[in-house]
Amino acid sequence: MRRRRFLTCVAAAGVAGCLGDSRPELRIRSGAGRLHAATDEYLANGLGPGGEQTTYAAALPDRAPDAVGTDAAASLATRLGGSDGDLFHVVTQLRSPPAEPLRFGTDQAVAWDDSAVRLTTTAEPADPTGRLATADELLYTAVWSVEPSVEELPEAELAVET
Repeated sequence: MRRRRFLTCVAAAGVAGCLGDSRPELRIRSGAGRLHAATDEYLANGLGPGGEQTTYAAALPDRAPDAVGTDAAASLATRLGGSDGDLFHVVTQLRSPPAEPLRFGTDQAVAWDDSAVRLTTTAEPADPTGRLATADELLYTAVWSVEPSVEELPEAELAVET
């Protein structure tokens, strides 16, 4: 009798452990970003001018055109407008002063971190031209398309390595 109970408990623990690791492996399919003046609204609920927060990240479903701000570049708006539905997006922003403008680098990774999606990337110097060189502050806004699609969108975290 005791042996049966022990085997039942071991089997139940094994199943619970498997269910906890059933999240799909995440891969960045593509990304697009743009350096712009903080006064330009690229994301409807992103960073704005004059704030103290230096980074922003959010996970959005595919086909999320309401997340696009009024001044967004066409490449970002198209990306958030939708694809074939087999992915989701992590939108990110990085604030920098015009004297030391930054943009996200080409090294990035995406993975699960507890119940959140963690996007890790690098920050590199940027070269602002035109009106960006005279802006009070700059934002770099990027949209990362991540596959596969997930049923419930998790929180998104951004880690920037300099």
